[in-house]
Amino acid sequence: ADSWGDGWNGYAADILVNGEVVVEGATLTDGASGTAEFTAAAGDIIELSWTSGSFASEVSWTMNDGGGTEIASGNTTTTNAGEANCPDCLPPTEITVSDITTEGANISWTAADDISAWEYQVVLSGEDPAETGDQTTLNPINLTGYNSNTAYDVYVRSDCGGTYSTWVVVTFTTNPACGDIITDTGGTDGNYGNNELITLTVFPEITGDVVSFDFLSFDVTAFSFGGDYLTVYNGPDTSSEVIGTYSGTNLPDTAISTHSSGALTFTFESDGFTTGAGYEILASCAPPPSCYQPTGLNISNIGGSVADFGWDVISGNESWEYIVVPTGETIPSDGYSTTAVNSTTLTDLEFLTTYDVYVRAYCGEEDGYSEWSGPVTFTTTQQTDYTIDCSLGQPVNIDYCYTNNETTYWVFTSDNGFPLEITFNSGNI
Repeated sequence: ADSWGDGWNGYAADILVNGEVVVEGATLTDGASGTAEFTAAAGDIIELSWTSGSFASEVSWTMNDGGGTEIASGNTTTTNAGEANCPDCLPPTEITVSDITTEGANISWTAADDISAWEYQVVLSGEDPAETGDQTTLNPINLTGYNSNTAYDVYVRSDCGGTYSTWVVVTFTTNPACGDIITDTGGTDGNYGNNELITLTVFPEITGDVVSFDFLSFDVTAFSFGGDYLTVYNGPDTSSEVIGTYSGTNLPDTAISTHSSGALTFTFESDGFTTGAGYEILASCAPPPSCYQPTGLNISNIGGSVADFGWDVISGNESWEYIVVPTGETIPSDGYSTTAVNSTTLTDLEFLTTYDVYVRAYCGEEDGYSEWSGPVTFTTTQQTDYTIDCSLGQPVNIDYCYTNNETTYWVFTSDNGFPLEITFNSGNI
């Protein structure tokens, strides 16, 4: 294994059985884990011979016998792996999960030679299994009747006529259903992990209904050179139209399916660096709205008194109403601006002020208005161009904090041509 997830960075191990090399240069070229297999008889002496690389503290390994029981473990300084052990009853191998639904999944495995009976049991992920399980001669087995959006551990072992192998285990999570809150792998209290790639699809339970995703919390690390991302697709898979790709801490807009299946899909991908608190998404199902609310709200070209506001057009939208309010204020009952195009320039804003902006669609007399989308929150910029009224005889006081990679030009103009004086009262650069 490699704790950083980028391979062993040059470290490799020859595996020797009774002094003879049986695996040459076992290593991880990339990723967090891997396996190497070899054959040894009971009592054989197993050793490791290491080739040096970089980042030794990331490297670890374990060695299991044919029954899955650990016989040794260590790091790049460990060369003695102990004696080989051969169990009397070999466990299944290559246990896999397929056809996951909201209620279960299919479990299959590769049986050991001459084995045609097994025991299995299903427990909530992380719980200890019982000493015995249910008997079966089926492979694969179909599991059903379980809770949606729930992680389970499935244990399987070989039945060698009253003698049993060790348990092998595989974990799967049932698909989320309508009404479930979907969280990242860290749950509600922890961070998601590095190098994750997760794809989930939610289908409506009633034909004709559509799925919506409401983001209850969102904290996905973003960097200018990469980062972690969540992408929502309008349909049953990742070949469907992209609704949006999101990172950072701003809550994404509610996503509502317009696909014929009524389904929504999302993928989440994290890199090998910093993680975040992740996401909580409420998956809901309902008849499609008569008027779909706008999506893809965005703010650009923010100035001191203006900003550009845009959104995506949804089928059925004829026009839109929008409103800008100081951040934190509720949407008023009137005073909305109307536009026939899906973008506008917000004007008459105050310098260095934070605003919330909302928009809703109008879909004609029969279908009426959509729900409001938003808010999108933004802050106008500092005023940097001043015309000084010299007749007032009063100074203009400015407080300013700069940021990284910033170039700001300040212009002060006298209204009557009288010379101006600039005094720096305090500061630190």
